[in-house]
Amino acid sequence: MRSLGWTRRRKYSCSDRVGTAAGAQEGINTPPSFTCPERLDMAIWQGRPKRKVTGGRIRLARKKRKFEVGREKQFTHLGARKVKIYRTKGANRKARLLMIDTANVVDPSTKAMKKVKILTVKSNPSNPNYVQRNIMTKGATVMTELGEAVITSRCGQDGVVNAMLIKNQ
Repeated sequence: MRSLGWTRRRKYSCSDRVGTAAGAQEGINTPPSFTCPERLDMAIWQGRPKRKVTGGRIRLARKKRKFEVGREKQFTHLGARKVKIYRTKGANRKARLLMIDTANVVDPSTKAMKKVKILTVKSNPSNPNYVQRNIMTKGATVMTELGEAVITSRCGQDGVVNAMLIKNQ
């Protein structure tokens, strides 16, 4: 029969040399596909923090909830259309654009909307490195067949790229 007393369990850390060539030489026999157990359990949590602004500790009155869990960032790149559908609260759905090569562009002078091809990303105020990687977010300036346009929709939330024309070609 098992003891009901406290037992010490060894916690693996990501710095352990398991699954590597060096670990195999030392006699540790683990599969090379070993991943850190702490990383498997971690999730993005969007609830209240454990610390106050002053640095004092907040004693939480409840556990974490499922609706407070966030998701990893996935950017919208330039390329052939690729969409990922997520189930959200209330069995609703969110379409996350992973890749797209067209945009619904509105010309403010004629008030007409056209579906045009996106050529490249010109600038992105959220991160300058997104221009090199052709990542589109709300507020990014893209070069289209009609000219330069500013993206007005949230590509990762709406599942579509809407833009407003600022300069004609």
